Amino acid sequence: MTAPALTEPTVTGLGMKARIRKATWIPAVATAVILFVLGGFLSPGYATWQNLNDILAVAAILAIAAAGQTLVIIAGDFGIDLSIGAVMSLTAVLAYMTMAGGPSMLPVALLVVVVVGAIFGFVNGLIVTVFELPALVVTLGTLVIASGLTFAIAQGGTPAGSVPAVLLDLSSASIGGIRPITLIAVVLVGLLAIYLRRSRFGQQLLLVGSSREAARLSGIPVRRVVISAFVGGGVLAGIAGILLLGYAGTANLSLGADYQILTISAAVIGGAALSGGDGNVLRTAAGAVALQVLTTFLLTVGVGNAVRQIVTGLILLVLLLANSRTPRLRA
Repeated sequence: MTAPALTEPTVTGLGMKARIRKATWIPAVATAVILFVLGGFLSPGYATWQNLNDILAVAAILAIAAAGQTLVIIAGDFGIDLSIGAVMSLTAVLAYMTMAGGPSMLPVALLVVVVVGAIFGFVNGLIVTVFELPALVVTLGTLVIASGLTFAIAQGGTPAGSVPAVLLDLSSASIGGIRPITLIAVVLVGLLAIYLRRSRFGQQLLLVGSSREAARLSGIPVRRVVISAFVGGGVLAGIAGILLLGYAGTANLSLGADYQILTISAAVIGGAALSGGDGNVLRTAAGAVALQVLTTFLLTVGVGNAVRQIVTGLILLVLLLANSRTPRLRA
């Protein structure tokens, strides 16, 4: 017979370890706050609400795309979707060309980007699960396909299209002092976080990410869960693509190229475990904001692009090392 006194410390200890693990994002966010304040001292006008609004608007697009990346990462088996940036470029070009017919075509463009994103996610998830290939290899292939389609659709040059004012206003207008695009990200990421926390799918996703074999033995439809994670990632990439189009005001063949790495960076800064089974879209959103603050701070102090990339890479390496050295229970 096990004594209650022996059980409680064990549970408490595990709970404390879980809290410590999930707190790996706090140093990065705290650093971002410090940098924002420090930037105000170094450059007058930096630590203002207007500049913060600009930072949040850019981070909002990244937060949505990175939330999709987080779904794939949580699904486990060191899954990373390298095609997200290319899908964003493709959907931006498709939306741009679709909306050449005028503002009334915006709903159609939104439907197009969601469907295209879902198709790419479905193909990625299907190949990964059916043929048991590494997600990195599969999504590298679909990245090339998406880039090729973008090039073909745009006929190798600048695509012809337009961006309606209502889409442009999402990044430039203000609702209660906040950009609409930021509010959209808050709603989307917030609803996704609630869904993952309270739904059966969210619980299954964590279990599948922790151990696919154990999840399979428990009766969880592993293939369906993994494919759903990739589809969700593709849909969010499509939405991020059309929002990025509204922010940029025009489309080009490589509009979303940087997001291939940025989405992974935001998820890692948010404490997601690349081995799977642990991640949170709210923490990823916080990581997106932290990453954008870091970028704007380095720009403010006059750091060149090469050095900015080196600094960001070093930060990611430190966070990856911190995550990998944290003990983690596997099923």
